[in-house]
Amino acid sequence: MAMVRWLFLGVLLELLTLFSSPGDLSRISIYNMKINEILDTHNRYRSDVQPRASDMLFLSWDDGLAKTARAWSRICKFSHNPDMSKFGKGHPEFDFIGENMYVSPVDAFTVRNSLNVWHQEMNNFNYHTNKCDGSCDNYTQMIWASSYKIGCALHFCGRGIQDFNRNPGTIFICNYGPPGNDRISKPYNIGVPCFGCPEETCTNRLCSKAKREFIKRYHKWSPKYSLASIFFCNQPLLLTSIIAAYILQ
Repeated sequence: MAMVRWLFLGVLLELLTLFSSPGDLSRISIYNMKINEILDTHNRYRSDVQPRASDMLFLSWDDGLAKTARAWSRICKFSHNPDMSKFGKGHPEFDFIGENMYVSPVDAFTVRNSLNVWHQEMNNFNYHTNKCDGSCDNYTQMIWASSYKIGCALHFCGRGIQDFNRNPGTIFICNYGPPGNDRISKPYNIGVPCFGCPEETCTNRLCSKAKREFIKRYHKWSPKYSLASIFFCNQPLLLTSIIAAYILQ
């Protein structure tokens, strides 16, 4: 019983780490660790694609994309943000954005698991035919060569997730800029790693450029969506209360 209790506590702490806004937690090391896990995992997958990519860009964090992910996750609906395909609606600089979503029960969520589920879709994708035998859009977005920015967020939906499950759950969203999956192009070009970016630094088979990877702050911009419930506005306080109540049982 004690082991189950601490396992549950660990999951809740992971949720708390990701619930608050990037701006609120940007200086807290545990939050930065989660960002680094997201970035390191994505860039490892991008670096290891087979066949090798000649033009795969290094992926870096973007606060604007994280803001959009956070705002849409609060809707608690398992469907893509309609603003991602509306010109200039999903980000202050990218005309359009890409989006991956993952939902799970509260006690089953980890960043690692969600990213791994997306990556496992590679088994459904054939690069040479550029077709999927099943779902593979999450995977192809992860390894889309021209996408160079990512921002993610997680939300606890205490009243369930619309179009998925009525039970409490978590919804994890990553937005990408510029978007992939244009239905025409392949995710990347085959070739010697970094051959397609001769003027850039080649880092672990990825094209890297400091100016492109600079993290901008969009203090005056924020997407506007209706909250699923005002009950969950103060997420850190809510989650702290849940943890305390569970430990003291």
